[in-house]
Amino acid sequence: MIEVLEQALEALEANYLLVNGTETHGGLEQCLDGYYSSCFDTEPINKQTKEAIASLRQAIAELESQEQNFCSRCGKRTKDSTHIHTCTPPQD
Repeated sequence: MIEVLEQALEALEANYLLVNGTETHGGLEQCLDGYYSSCFDTEPINKQTKEAIASLRQAIAELESQEQNFCSRCGKRTKDSTHIHTCTPPQD
């Protein structure tokens, strides 16, 4: 699941840079001359994209945090204040 979210995050960030550019390279918005630039209102899209990027980053961080609470060998919860985890890997 994390890989899918990371892929979506990467795609959104790449598209944001394509439109807006970086400090050293202009994006599509800068490449448009005065006539065409007024045809596109990128502010709402930029706002939506920034919010989606922030949400994806938060979701990835939360999932990574949750994964750290589970044993990679047996899949049982490792951080629980009611008991101590002892790993018993599944039997084949």
